[in-house]
Amino acid sequence: SGAGLVLTEERLADSLPKGAALVRLDADRVEIERESGEDPETQAGPEHLAYVIYTSGSTGKPKGVEIEHGSLSNHIWFSALRFGMRTGERILQFASLNFDTSVQEIFSALSGGATLVLRSEEMIETVATFLAKCREWSLTVLDLPTSYWHELVAVASAEHLYFAESMRLVVIGGERALPERFAQWQEMTKNRVRLLNGYGPTEGTVAATRWEPEGLLDPLPQTVPIGRPIPNVRVYVLNGSLEPVP
Repeated sequence: SGAGLVLTEERLADSLPKGAALVRLDADRVEIERESGEDPETQAGPEHLAYVIYTSGSTGKPKGVEIEHGSLSNHIWFSALRFGMRTGERILQFASLNFDTSVQEIFSALSGGATLVLRSEEMIETVATFLAKCREWSLTVLDLPTSYWHELVAVASAEHLYFAESMRLVVIGGERALPERFAQWQEMTKNRVRLLNGYGPTEGTVAATRWEPEGLLDPLPQTVPIGRPIPNVRVYVLNGSLEPVP
């Protein structure tokens, strides 16, 4: 990425590639504290870079995706609004910082005054353990990869496990949601827990579309929809030649 500055800790400094200047947040603490405690003035605008995240996309070759403040702000504004994030809500940060879903979890929580709860590796060892921790931590919102949601629903349905009473929303995304899992989800939750299905490549800033079922669906859809574009986003449907279709 050509980063010129890396924030790190003393124990990790020797393992980092040479070339970038290092600021060790622990070993350099005395020097850091000599700096002003005032918030620095920022000149960042909507067109400036907010973050770079690496993705293989459909090519299999990692590439850095550059996301600007304007598109990030739009996505977080909509997510916090749609998720109903406010003081008292507790959302699990499931994704690692290597995935853009973490951006959605972190900033939709903090911008709405909610609590961001960090998961442990032990939490996801079994579905039963995961759901028990959700109850113990009184989580209200989960933002999960669709693949994990598939496993969660299948095992919970088979073993008659239940979600925390506090849980009110589960957000999924990352791949096609299976209709048979959606059927099990409806049977399990009876629409007590909201479900949001999102779709979008990393280049589109986390998710470009959202779908939420309106009540219990009967008959069940043969394909779980990906929904419509979020505000200030436009979606094009193309054929195999990349030409627009109705």
